[in-house]
Amino acid sequence: MPDDGASSGTIPPLPLILERIADLSEKLANRSGGRTRLLPVTKAFPVDAVSAVMEAGFREVGENYAQELLEKNGLLPEGLVDWHMIGGLQKNKVKRLAGVVTLWQTVDRSTLLDEIAKRDPGARVLIQVDPLDGAGKAGCPPGEVESLVVRGVESGLDVAGLMTVGAAGDPERTRHAFGVLVDMADRMELVERSMGMTDDMEMGAIAKHYDFEKAVALGVEAGVDLFLVCSDLDKVEAAVRRLVAWGRKGAARRDRMRQSYRRIMAFKSQYCGP
Repeated sequence: MPDDGASSGTIPPLPLILERIADLSEKLANRSGGRTRLLPVTKAFPVDAVSAVMEAGFREVGENYAQELLEKNGLLPEGLVDWHMIGGLQKNKVKRLAGVVTLWQTVDRSTLLDEIAKRDPGARVLIQVDPLDGAGKAGCPPGEVESLVVRGVESGLDVAGLMTVGAAGDPERTRHAFGVLVDMADRMELVERSMGMTDDMEMGAIAKHYDFEKAVALGVEAGVDLFLVCSDLDKVEAAVRRLVAWGRKGAARRDRMRQSYRRIMAFKSQYCGP
C-alpha cells in the first residue's frame, strides 16, 4: 500500500481511462437499475488522474489519504471536485480537511464525529460499520451504529448513510457484510450505502468473459489481488507466464504486481501462518 501522500503512480492513457469508467458505469447501471453510482478513487496517482475522471464526467472523487487529498486539491481550481474522504482518518487531520471534503465516509467513533461537527458544522458524513466484527478492522460494531447516527444528527451533521468494506478474497462474507449494512440502513431510513469496490464486482465478470490465463492478467491489471488456486498445473503455469509478460511492459505494472504479491502474502500469513 502507498504511504500517506504518495502520488507517484503512472496513469494509463486517457482513452483507456474513459473506456474503463464507461464500462464500469454501464455494469453498475445494469445490475442496480440505475440506483448505484461509481466513485473514482485516485489514491497514489498524480493530479492528472483527477483531471481524467473529470473528463469522464465525474465530479465526485475519493481519496484515502488526507495529505494526498489536500495536495491535489491545491493544484486544481477551487470547488472543482467534490472530495470523498474514504480512508482511515485521525482526528488531528480534520481541521485541515474541513471545508475541502464534501463527504466524510469513514466516521467510526464518537470522538471523530464530534471533531467533524466542531470543525465542519453541518457536514455530510457516513458511519463506517464493520458487520463482520473483524479484529483490527476499521468501522464500528453494528451495535454502536444507531447511537453514532443519533449523536451525529444531534450535533447538526447530515448523517446521510452507512459505509462498509467487504472481506478481501471472500465473496460469501462480503455479500453477508453488504446485506447487514443494507438492512441497517433500511431500518434507520438512511439513503446512502457506500459499499463495494471493483474487486467485488469484477472477479466474476472477468472470469465469465475470458479464458483463465487472461482473467488472471486482467484481474491484476484491474487492481484485483488473485490467488492462483487451480488443480490444473498447466493452467497455473500459463497464467504465471502471462502475468510475467504483462509485467514486462512497464514499471507501473511491475509495481502493481509487487503490491498484489505483498497483500497476498500478508493475507496468507494472517490466516494460514508462516
